[in-house]
Amino acid sequence: MQLQPYSTGRFSAHLTQSHQAFCDAMLECCGQSQLLQAGEDLLSQGRELTHMCLVPEGRVSMNICAVNGRRFQLGELDCDWHLFGEMEFFTATSCQWSVVAEEPMEIRQLCLKKVRQMLLQQPEFTLFFASALAWDYQDSLDIYTNRLLHPISYNIAFDLLRRQHEEARIQLRSATLSNIKQPMSFL
Repeated sequence: MQLQPYSTGRFSAHLTQSHQAFCDAMLECCGQSQLLQAGEDLLSQGRELTHMCLVPEGRVSMNICAVNGRRFQLGELDCDWHLFGEMEFFTATSCQWSVVAEEPMEIRQLCLKKVRQMLLQQPEFTLFFASALAWDYQDSLDIYTNRLLHPISYNIAFDLLRRQHEEARIQLRSATLSNIKQPMSFL
């Protein structure tokens, strides 16, 4: 999930208004930072969740392996303050997917006890999780469906096109941010 709320959805106006307070509360839950090299796991399939991972920037991939050795690659993601481990946090289950650093990056580890306490004290912030998880569920279901129903050549072409659009969006955002003269908060 991304800390920045999606611009559409039933609660987008409220989430946008409360965004900075939510980010501040999440940063209060941060423990140590960790440097990862390409190929290192942020989360490992089958392992118990010991902390959530907040990734300010960098590229990660997500995959799941079956007992027979077959691996399903969900895809890659260019992170912009993305949080990983939220599903396992809410369900208190082991990690369903492996999340792997595709390049060197610094992540922030969020203390599960602090996040739990923060959500109990400020339950309105659960709306950020519910909204983001709903969007992520829809997106993942769309990926699964396309991978199952379309031939591999279609999926490769579609992934390349989506990556090209994502890179163009990032370049546009970087150019826009570099033109802003005043200091900004972390998001």
